[in-house]
Amino acid sequence: MSVALKITNTPEKIGEISSTLIGYWQNDIWYITGPFFNDMRPEKWSVRNKAIDFSILPAPLREEVKFFFVKRLTEQSLRLQSALNYGICFSRLAEFISNSYPNANSFVEIHLDKAMTKWRSYLVNHGMSVGKDGHLASKSYETILQQLCGFFESYYARATNLKKMFGKLEIYQAQSLIRVTILPSKFLGNPQTLS
Repeated sequence: MSVALKITNTPEKIGEISSTLIGYWQNDIWYITGPFFNDMRPEKWSVRNKAIDFSILPAPLREEVKFFFVKRLTEQSLRLQSALNYGICFSRLAEFISNSYPNANSFVEIHLDKAMTKWRSYLVNHGMSVGKDGHLASKSYETILQQLCGFFESYYARATNLKKMFGKLEIYQAQSLIRVTILPSKFLGNPQTLS
């Protein structure tokens, strides 16, 4: 018997996101040139953009995006420069999500394969050019949605897999009980000789 569970955000994981987004991280605008980012910023910093503005993102998804950035920046798996490049994509991403997924409360509700087709079409329809290799001229636009959906699928899957595992144990226990109750008595043996 196979049990398939849909990956969803859980209260525990939502609580973890909330408890991570404290102090400076809870702000909807991060000023990259401020002292908070001194340790993450290279000595030579010639980037024109000085802030990442999360406020334009739909409210339910905004906290997830900030959490993604916090985790990746603090784990040093995302450079501050890349975070700024992704931040530039937010206005288009926000408009796309609001139009295509207006009821989405989490990135796990956005099915990546379908979303990427819609996202690329949306960007091309809004003037983004496509290179000879078939990819969008700006890789950041293509990558941000892939990164967010992939990150949260993995993040929430850990909790869902635990629930799935415990659910399977309960199913196995129930099946075992059913099997015992439907066995003919001649196979159960003499209870006095069983030890």
